[in-house]
Parts: sequence; C-alpha cells; structure tokens
Amino acid sequence: GQFVASLELATAEVADRHRDFFSGLEAWNPRGVQIGSCNETSDDEFQCAVLEENDFHAAAGFNPSEVLLTFTVNEAGQISSFEVLNFDWQTTLEPFNLAFRNWMRVAHLEESAPMLGVPMEANFNAEGAAIALQYVDEFVAQSDEYSPRP
Repeated sequence: GQFVASLELATAEVADRHRDFFSGLEAWNPRGVQIGSCNETSDDEFQCAVLEENDFHAAAGFNPSEVLLTFTVNEAGQISSFEVLNFDWQTTLEPFNLAFRNWMRVAHLEESAPMLGVPMEANFNAEGAAIALQYVDEFVAQSDEYSPRP
C-alpha cells in the first residue's frame, strides 16, 4: 500500500516514470497480502504474487484480485523494471473502469475533465483517483450491473 515509498528501491528513471501513477493507487487505499514467498526466476529477476484490493474497486463489490509482480534488478540492487499481471483486469476491472469513466462523462462532465486517464490509464494520478473515489458509490448505486459486497 505504500507504492510511492517503494520507489526508493527503484532507479531514478523508474521512479520518475511511475510516481504519479503510484500516487493515484495510494489514493484508493490499496491493501495487499503476499501469497506465498517471492521466487527468484533468474539472477536479476524475481516474482511475487499478491492478493490486492482497493477502496475504488471494493465499492463495486469486487473481491481481491490476484496480482503477479515481476521485478528486474540492476547490479546495484535497484529495481530497473517491473511488470504487473492482474488476472482479473480484462474480465472484470477494466470493463468496470470503462463503464465508470463513461458514466462520469455524462453524469458529472465538469468533474470528469481533471480525471484525465482515470481510471487506470496512462495519466492516472492522485487528483483523478480522488475524484473517482468521490463518485464511485453513486455510480454503483445507479448501476444494474454492479453492487457493493454485502
């Protein structure tokens, strides 16, 4: 849940590229539990599996998602690249995010502009994440497809 702080373990290039995105994730109050131990896949790469959830997606009743994180480290031990594979992204989270974004453009056009790429696109940041979080309960309440977890 402390994504921005974790950038201290990365190269300056990686940290600069992902700082805004990670600050957006933190605005959604992420919670993760590591599943098993991290595994070294080569001399410079390791993988960790995490069960992750956040307030934005939990508002729509989604259960935690299994995420596989692959990190590559340089000779100095800094993260030089990473890849995130979310097994629920294409089938559940991405359609929800797109439906939410489209609804915002109709229901709250004046508020949707600062959202930039929210949710979860290239321009995702803390400001847009906070706006999305402010309206997600209203979106879910009017939706026939999504409902909060009991």
